[in-house]
Amino acid sequence: MEIREEEIRVRRAVEEAAWEERRQKKLAKRQAKIDANGGFTDLQLYGLGILIAAVPAALAVGIYYLTR
Repeated sequence: MEIREEEIRVRRAVEEAAWEERRQKKLAKRQAKIDANGGFTDLQLYGLGILIAAVPAALAVGIYYLTR
């Protein structure tokens, strides 16, 4: 019985090490993408793009209705 428990502990330790390695690779990939984007995440860049597109459109609509 003790051998089985030891096998389980070893297997769990190996799985945890593999999981941690995958996690570190994922974090490194995410950080590389942020660095490539000039320090911004994709979501921040999408928000900035929407803001850049929406503000002039809103101003144009507002000016149109104010001058009618």
